Amino acid sequence: MVRAAYRIALRARIQRDIHGQDLIEYALLLGLLATAGSAVFPEIHDGIRTVFVKVNRALTGRTHHHDG
Repeated sequence: MVRAAYRIALRARIQRDIHGQDLIEYALLLGLLATAGSAVFPEIHDGIRTVFVKVNRALTGRTHHHDG
């Protein structure tokens, strides 16, 4: 009985928690556009790379570049 109630509650929570899906889709689209842009315009490759490195560092909590 408790297990069935837990499954129902979990299923309801998963169905409500879809707002993060849009963010992932936009990030994938941005990545695709950036890849296509750097292929078509090689001179902007370094600028795009710099932006993605800064975003990655911000998301992972790293503020400085460490080699090695």
